[in-house]
Amino acid sequence: MKFNSKEQETAYHRAMKHPFKAVAFDVDGTLTKLAKTHIPHKLSEKLGALIGKVPFIICSGRDIDHIKLKVSAICAYRKGAKTGREKYFVICENGGSGYVYNCKTSKYKQIFEVPWPDNIITLDELSHLLEKKMPWKIITLPRAHSIVLHFPAFFYIVPILIRHLSALLALSLRRILKKEGLDNYFNVEDSGIGAIIIPKQSGKGKAIKILSTLLKIPLRDFLVVGDMPELGKNDCEFLSGKYGTAFTVGKQTHNVFPLPVYNEHGKKLSGPEGTYCLLKNIVI
Repeated sequence: MKFNSKEQETAYHRAMKHPFKAVAFDVDGTLTKLAKTHIPHKLSEKLGALIGKVPFIICSGRDIDHIKLKVSAICAYRKGAKTGREKYFVICENGGSGYVYNCKTSKYKQIFEVPWPDNIITLDELSHLLEKKMPWKIITLPRAHSIVLHFPAFFYIVPILIRHLSALLALSLRRILKKEGLDNYFNVEDSGIGAIIIPKQSGKGKAIKILSTLLKIPLRDFLVVGDMPELGKNDCEFLSGKYGTAFTVGKQTHNVFPLPVYNEHGKKLSGPEGTYCLLKNIVI
């Protein structure tokens, strides 16, 4: 095992023994391979086993309709749990809205949302502005609480290339917002497969803080897992260590958090494999 500091090593061993009371996961690159939609079978089983034990939170830049498919796939592995405990929490659009889900009734109820700052610029106005500024190949997709920008499907054949293009896209968007005097009101986050624009008041980490208050569970008792903790990436706030005990199954920063994931042989793991290994060894 290799740690970037003595403080991180201490935090790692403490976290591996800590009894967590809630779990939160990013999706792309964490539960699925980047740019893929399938959660591996053994990981779905492991996730399904958490139903009825602790609050289970899925965090994504995608909207609720997309996440419904992920929730139902995981939920299928745990039938018959007590109705009162069969609850998932879903954070959509990188913190723009949150829902509670019940496996038995298959109903979603919105529990919070971050309104778009229409007094600054409406969602449609900003979308049209970006469509004029960005090259033809960029697809602009306005949602209820965010604007997603991505590439045509054929760009995603080469994952390494798309990561590079995604970073360039996020950089271009930040420059446009700054030039238009909008950078104080919006954040641009790089998802590794595109970019997402959200209000400054939004964010996965802030959403976890809302759930911490709602569930009356201290933030330190939240296990949060993602794969993109670098500055400007869409898990930066989420994995900062301020909004739970954070692990990364992707890149590592020079900070104490997020913590790396190692198997029993001391090998660092990433992606769904790393998430599965972490869940095998963590205390929940």
